[in-house]
Amino acid sequence: MTGGEGGHVRIWDIKTREMVSHMKEHSAAVTCISIFDDDAHAVTGSKDRLILCWDLRMEKRVASLRQRMGGVNDLALFLDQMQVVSVGQERRLTFWDLRDTEPAHALQLSAEATA
Repeated sequence: MTGGEGGHVRIWDIKTREMVSHMKEHSAAVTCISIFDDDAHAVTGSKDRLILCWDLRMEKRVASLRQRMGGVNDLALFLDQMQVVSVGQERRLTFWDLRDTEPAHALQLSAEATA
């Protein structure tokens, strides 16, 4: 799975090296991707401030979270696969529950965070 400068998310067959899926809902560069343990879902972060959760089998977005300001530089899934933590240009470490559109908690950082 790859993300592109134009907001494209692509899924590839490793054996054939062919693209098997193409999804475009981000409006800016995709900066980070995390795939769920089931290999059927993923979350992507982008400079467009969005964190999108994808159903890879259905090739569609199933959840959308919007960071308050600035792009998303990186994200990570919690072990429960229902929570995400993101860092970005807004200088905050933000905790999200994928079942809610608002952040669960946020911590102010002294500088912009990256991976």
